[in-house]
Amino acid sequence: MTRLKLLMVVILLSAISATAVGKPTVSISVDRSFVAQGDYLKVKAFMNTEQPITPINVFITGAGKTINICNYEGSGALSVKEACGADEWWVAIGLDYPVGTYNAKIDVGSGETRAEATAIFQVVNPEITILELTPDKTMVARGADIRFTGTTTVDRIYVYASEREVFKIGDQWVNEIPTETIIENPAGTTAAVPASDKKLDFKVEVDINADTGTYYLYFFAPASATKIDRSADTQAMFAVVVTDPRIVSVDIPSKIPYQGKFEVNVLTDPGKRENVELTFVIEGSNVKARPTDFGLSDYSTPDANNYVNWTIDLKKYKEGNKTLDPGLYLLTVKMRFKGGDEIDSARTSKLIEIVAQQLDVGIFIELNKTTVAPGEQFAVDVSVKDGTAKSVVAEFTFDTAKIKYVSKST
Repeated sequence: MTRLKLLMVVILLSAISATAVGKPTVSISVDRSFVAQGDYLKVKAFMNTEQPITPINVFITGAGKTINICNYEGSGALSVKEACGADEWWVAIGLDYPVGTYNAKIDVGSGETRAEATAIFQVVNPEITILELTPDKTMVARGADIRFTGTTTVDRIYVYASEREVFKIGDQWVNEIPTETIIENPAGTTAAVPASDKKLDFKVEVDINADTGTYYLYFFAPASATKIDRSADTQAMFAVVVTDPRIVSVDIPSKIPYQGKFEVNVLTDPGKRENVELTFVIEGSNVKARPTDFGLSDYSTPDANNYVNWTIDLKKYKEGNKTLDPGLYLLTVKMRFKGGDEIDSARTSKLIEIVAQQLDVGIFIELNKTTVAPGEQFAVDVSVKDGTAKSVVAEFTFDTAKIKYVSKST
């Protein structure tokens, strides 16, 4: 018998009725879009209402079969759980259920309060293997991983890739897919993932030394325990774009006061935070300053939010007796794999200017006398109004021909 080859992606189908004033809102969902005869299907129903509703019916129908899950005809309920005692159920799909399309339905109320919703699924022959997979992403940095979740009707699935030594599952390498249509004895030749209660949840890691580019992952749910038939067995394929870890943004003031202090905030997309570390260099005329020149660690690892933050105090610059003089400088942030080579594509530079401090100073002169006689002494108070409240008082004696300096105090 020729098997039907299915490529299935997890689809959670649900329908929600239109909502009007006083009309309940209902929804229903199933945990998979395909279920084999003799298997179980999880059905979940929901109702939100401002007034008690009756009746409340939850059921499955299709291919001439009907399964009643809940029939409530009481005085009224505000939720499915109140009416039915539960709002989700595992429903047995019998071996006698015909292959075909089925509807899980919720139908509540009557007249103006009536509302209904439907979720569609397929009942298939158990000889047809099922594979439903969903990745959490399809673009991933070197050294990071992709999480796959889904369901299958086989005990284990096998994974191949378009190139070898790019992907791993646990300690298993995902090998390059063979060119043959029939792959004999796949166990031990590539990575395999066991199903737990027909559910799949696993991570595919990208090797940290992989080249960037687009790769393909192939997943097989073979009907046979000893071979994969690429022309007939259920399979899924995903394109994966592998990138370098990168620096998303560098936030830094464009002008920095001479001998001042400033913050550098770097947002990264590191793949795995523990894989990378960052540093910086400030370059100018005859200057090449690194974190250690400011009393900071040479390299820093991104935090839980993928940020690296530095507080740079120019007063702490340690290079002999030099300081970072006013002028233009280039601050470059660099990323590398921990203990390894720099990731050239992640390098990001910002132009900054160290500006000289400007101080507005006012000098004030005050005499204690405006008229003096010969031989009489007078004082001159000279003060600098720069916030320091410092002044110099000088005393003079007026002689008939000249002014003679006497003394000063501060």
